[in-house]
Amino acid sequence: MEELYKAGAKPNTIEARGIALSSLLSHAVRRKCIANNPVQEAEKPAGPVVPVDERSLPRLEEIQAVTRARP
Repeated sequence: MEELYKAGAKPNTIEARGIALSSLLSHAVRRKCIANNPVQEAEKPAGPVVPVDERSLPRLEEIQAVTRARP
C-alpha cells in the first residue's frame, strides 16, 4: 500500500485495493490456506497520508553540513 501512496494513487484507489486484498486473504483463511488475515491486523494511518515530494527533502550533503556546524 505504501508504494501506492508514494506513486500518488488517490485514497479511494488505495482503499479499494486494500478491501480486495483483505477479501482475498479472508477467503484463504476460510479455506485454511493461511492462519490469519494480516490486512485485518494492520493499523490504518491516524490521519490522511500526504505523499512526500522527495525533491523537497534536504540532500545528504546538507544534513551532514548542518551536523558538522552544530556546536
